[in-house]
Order: sequence, then C-alpha cells, then structure tokens
Amino acid sequence: MNSNISVYSNPNSTAIPIQITEDILANWIKEHYNAENVKFIITSTETSNFSSSFIKILPLEELEDNFKISAVLRRKKSGTVGMPAKYYLEVTQLLKEKVGNNFILSKDGNLKYDGGDLDKKYLGEDFYIRKEGSGYQIRKRSNTNNPNIVFSLKYNGLHKSEGLEKLKAFILKQI
Repeated sequence: MNSNISVYSNPNSTAIPIQITEDILANWIKEHYNAENVKFIITSTETSNFSSSFIKILPLEELEDNFKISAVLRRKKSGTVGMPAKYYLEVTQLLKEKVGNNFILSKDGNLKYDGGDLDKKYLGEDFYIRKEGSGYQIRKRSNTNNPNIVFSLKYNGLHKSEGLEKLKAFILKQI
C-alpha cells in the first residue's frame, strides 16, 4: 500500500481493492487471530438453521487452503455506544418529537415504548434506537469515520460437514 499511496490515500465509503497476495492476507489474518488465541474457524452456509446446511470446522492454520481471501480499504463509521446520561434531556426531546409522550426513558438509555416498532430508527444524526429484549436501547452514534481494511473470506472447500473430530481432540488436550 505504501508503494502505491496515491491509490489508497483518500478512501471513501466505496471499497478500494487491496492488491496483495492471498498468502500475505492469510498471514495477516492468522497473526491477528493467533494473538486473540483463536484456534479454529467455523463456517456454514446457513446461520439461522444449522441443521439445513453443512458446517465446517477448520484449524486456523488451514485458512488459506479453504478460503479465497481478499481485502478492501474503505471508510467506515465506528459503531455505537450506550447513551451517556448527559444526553438524557436532548434524547427525551427528540423522542417527544418522534413518538409523542408515550414512553419512559431511563438515564442509561433504556426505553419503554408501547407504540409501533422503533427498531433500527434514528433520532436525529447522533442517536439510534435498537430492540433490546422487551424494550429498546438508545445508542449514541460515533462521529469517527476512519479508513479500515475489511477482509473477506469465501469458503472454497468441500461442502460437507466435518472438523468436529479435530475440535474435539483439541478440547480434550486442554482438559
């Protein structure tokens, strides 16, 4: 990237493919997950219904043998955090404008509301409502918008369930 700085110097939300070998990308990913003490990768075609899909459990060392790896550079807003108490009055006013007075908001951002669905709604530019159990949570949106490298792993191995024995052997060694 440093040798081609003009291509990568001003990323926006449009992804810029990173021109680098898959070996280097695989090593980058493995170093990161080794530092987090991750030993296995689990992949599946279905996340909502495992019984209808194959599940593959692979040792981290086999990453590049089973996945097509790519990476892009793009700007990405940081996530959200729980609503700090100092925004209580501001958020209360925004909620009144959006839904009326039929709500209860606590200082930590927990929201009780009996009206329509509020999940994934924005309150102005800075706040976000998400479903939490039987109520909602007000989240403060971040103002940071930094360049990030986003990796993509596309499984290209056999589509059959396996790997459970390797995981089981690893667990038994730890006991």
